[in-house]
Amino acid sequence: RRQGKADIRQKEFLEMAEQGLVHLGAFSFKMTLSTDVEKWRFDTLQTKEPETIAWIDAMQPGSVLFDIGANIGIYTLYAASKGITVVAVEPVLENYMRLVENIELNGFQDRVIAIYGALGNVPDGHVFEDIVIPDTTIGASGAQVKGKIDGKKRTVPCYELGYLFYALDL
Repeated sequence: RRQGKADIRQKEFLEMAEQGLVHLGAFSFKMTLSTDVEKWRFDTLQTKEPETIAWIDAMQPGSVLFDIGANIGIYTLYAASKGITVVAVEPVLENYMRLVENIELNGFQDRVIAIYGALGNVPDGHVFEDIVIPDTTIGASGAQVKGKIDGKKRTVPCYELGYLFYALDL
């Protein structure tokens, strides 16, 4: 079987993954990878949600992307590396802290607004809500507002999307 461009691109991507560097065409960014979940997210950037990558690729520099449930910021960082402004919302403190670290690692503070909290149908724009987090490993997901799952319970800020547009003057 001949190696195609996609095979070569995936091989180069996986080699760089060990270094914590994503380089896709003219765009690149770095990430901290300390857990197996973070490494998995990093390794599957191009394959887990190809429609998300295609959607971001279709955006113009200067556009605004809301990354809801941003996790450690894989799509946030990819978009920011392309000159897209990102509002990244993440309710799990461990992931939010890594998201901020990854933003700073790349010097993207001028194009990413990181918000600790969740989004919901909130009558006054913002309140505090209980969330349930099934796994607090950095990079894990699955938190639910008022969730009926087993896990760690925390109270986090919860915002209405329109409130964020207004508060951020977008």
